[in-house]
Amino acid sequence: ILTLAAFSTAEAQDCLDYSEFYPDIAPIGLRIHGSGNAETVFQSENILYVATDSALQLFDVTNPDLPVYLSKIDLLATALITVGNSLYVGSDEGWLMVVDVSDPESPGEPTEIPLTEGVMDFSLQDNHLFVATGWNVGGLLILDVTNPASPQRKGQAVGALGFNLCVDQQRAYLISPSIDDGNSYLTAISLVDLNDPQIIGSAGFQGRCMSAGIVDQMIFAATAEMGVRVI
Repeated sequence: ILTLAAFSTAEAQDCLDYSEFYPDIAPIGLRIHGSGNAETVFQSENILYVATDSALQLFDVTNPDLPVYLSKIDLLATALITVGNSLYVGSDEGWLMVVDVSDPESPGEPTEIPLTEGVMDFSLQDNHLFVATGWNVGGLLILDVTNPASPQRKGQAVGALGFNLCVDQQRAYLISPSIDDGNSYLTAISLVDLNDPQIIGSAGFQGRCMSAGIVDQMIFAATAEMGVRVI
């Protein structure tokens, strides 16, 4: 517990210990309440997509201080991304759903596209969607989404588990926590030929990576034990 410094003749006082009220850090700011436990979140312009363990919910966050519930889609998701007016909902159970969200208050019926590899993460670059797979078949799958409503397979690199995905220019990076120890592993894949992506290297680092992003050729990997690792 922090202690405030004493000034003048005032005595130092203990700060309020919020652990008496909350098991973790006290929540700060607005909370959006909905059914189910939030597991994956994605924002596109003024629409916030919240995937829970019961459904996918859409909120209008034009005014961030006053989010407005719009609709829900009865789908479970491990990954979300929008391409134009199409929402891609990925599942680790082996499918990809494409939903027309041109009217967020009344989403269209999902179109199922079988992806037996299982979807763990998405990244979009130009007209190509990069899919990290790591459930049934580990690796990277590339889809041509020139027509967002009808994605087409383009190339695939098989061999590395992909629970998190970062794409930067001509390379993709798959990151996954080990199931055997407290480490994580990064696999670099060349995207010079999108029809035939090639694994070009790999490296391990300490900490179980839960999420990662890339900025200016530097990967920031959030881990459960080691904080944020910069690679």
